[in-house]
Parts: sequence; C-alpha cells; structure tokens
Amino acid sequence: MNFPLADSHPFASNLLLLVVVILLKWGITPFTAANVFVYFREYCKLLSNKVNKENNTHAQQRIAGGVALSINFLTIMIILWLFADFIEVTWLWHGLLLFLAIDGFQYNKKGKEIAQAIVANNSYLAKKLLNPLMLRESNNLSTMGLTKAFIEVHILTLCQQLLITGFYFLCFGPLGAIAYRLLLEMHYSWNIKKSQFIHFGQPISVIVNILQWLPIRIITLVLFITTMNNQSLLYWRLIKQDIFKLNNSIVLHYFALLNETKLAGVAMYKNQYGSNEKLRREGFNQQARNPEPTDIIHTNQRIMFLCIWLLLLTIAGATLKVTLTL
Repeated sequence: MNFPLADSHPFASNLLLLVVVILLKWGITPFTAANVFVYFREYCKLLSNKVNKENNTHAQQRIAGGVALSINFLTIMIILWLFADFIEVTWLWHGLLLFLAIDGFQYNKKGKEIAQAIVANNSYLAKKLLNPLMLRESNNLSTMGLTKAFIEVHILTLCQQLLITGFYFLCFGPLGAIAYRLLLEMHYSWNIKKSQFIHFGQPISVIVNILQWLPIRIITLVLFITTMNNQSLLYWRLIKQDIFKLNNSIVLHYFALLNETKLAGVAMYKNQYGSNEKLRREGFNQQARNPEPTDIIHTNQRIMFLCIWLLLLTIAGATLKVTLTL
C-alpha cells in the first residue's frame, strides 16, 4: 500500500508525508522526552572506548574511526533495507523512519525557559536546561555565555536535525533521511572538538560536513532573500568568504549579522579525564554587542519564519512540478 500520489508524483507524496510527520512530532514533543538516538550515542561512546586507544598513532586512530563508522553505518542500513521488504504499508514504514530521523522541535520551548531563567538571574536553572542540549561545558559560563551558547546550538541543531534531514528525505527518501541522521549522531558522539576524538572522529566529521555543505547554503540563501534590508549588500560581502568553507560557519555568521550580536569564539569542552580544555573557534561579528536573553526570542522567531518560508517554497516547487506533468 502506497501513500497517495506516490506512483504518479513521488516528490509531492514525500512532501505531504514530511509535513504530516513534522506536525505530528511537533505536537507530541512537549509531552515526551523520548529520543531513540540517546541510546545510539551511548553505544557509540562504548564503542569508542573499546577501539579508540590513546597510545595508538594518529593514523591508527583515524583508521579505527573509519572502521567503526563503516561497521556501525552499514550494518544498520542493511538491516533497514532488508526489513523494508516485509512491510505491507509502505507509507507507514517511511513515516516511521522519518519520524525517528527528524528532531529539534524542543528548542523553541527550551529557549523561552532559558531566557526566563537568565532574566531571573537563575544561572543554575539555565545551565541545567542547557547542559543536555549541547556538547560544550557550561558550568563556568556567564549569563552572556549561556545566551550565546544556546543561540548557536539552536541554529545549528535545527538546521542539522530538521531542515537538512528533511532535505535528504525529499531527495533520497526515508533511507536517505535515516542514513544522514545516523551519520550525524556518530558525528555528535565522536566530535573532533573534544581532544580524544581529534583523529578518531575525522572520518565522520569530513563526511557530515560534506553532506551538510549544500543544504546549509540553500538554507542561508533563503534566509538572506527573505530578510533583505538596506544592510544586505554589506552582509553579503561579509559572509561570501564562508561559502566555500567545509563547515557551517556561514549560517552562524549570517545570524550574528541579523541579530547584530557576537556569536561563536572561544568554547570549553571536557576531555576524557574530566578536565576542561579551551577551544579557540572562529568568531563572528566581533565588533557587535554581546547577545542578551531577548536575542534568544528573536532567534526563535527568525528560525520559525525560516522554516515557514522553506516549507512554502518547497510546496510551490512541488505544485509547479505536478502542474507541469498534468
């Protein structure tokens, strides 16, 4: 059994399924904290403890990271591919895979709670809310640091877990979406920002950055077009240097310019020994003011409008494609 329009208009069918699943997950996310990938990250952590040996050479660590990535990814994808043959209701199976793959819906609510905690000078609560959402260490962050950290995490996580996952679903179907999300979760687990994964995590880091390069630039282009003002020419001159970088800096840079605040810069990460290590990252719009709690709300609003515009443009494209084939 196929989803309506699946045979004659597969892109329109996938788009309809994507909208349905997004609305469903957006509706139930406030009532559940369940996330199947929490267990997958724990598995990845245990695996790295076994194969990522500190006394190995850098090349051996990279090889171990590549082997761990290949075994993890190929095993799961082969199982999912074979299991699909036993499914009678195809669209339901596709919807389930997509439901598992997309995420990031909790950040709007969390952003409001963190902003309220910061305004109330309750740093303890703000850190408690923020810690599960990010990789970096937050215990020594000021209220400004907490604000900046959440804005960065919100922008990147929503792009990575919702928008880019949706992009790969529309391009390559449910297996494409779940494949991307599995790779993303391994990237989170073995992130090269942590010193113990600088070499072990390089293979997955390169793959994920390649997969995200085009979608991130499409997202930034739509954001640029839909927020054009008298400063847009200047903004373009500032962000065009990020176009060919193999990272996500372009979207953070543009949000920093839109909000007229600083973003990125130095961050602390905990190593395998439990001590903090300082990582000097590229900073954006460093001549601007520091972000404030109200900028969390403004970022939430900009992200919401971005999602709406991307959905409308995708629907318009699907409608045009269907019309031309009639």
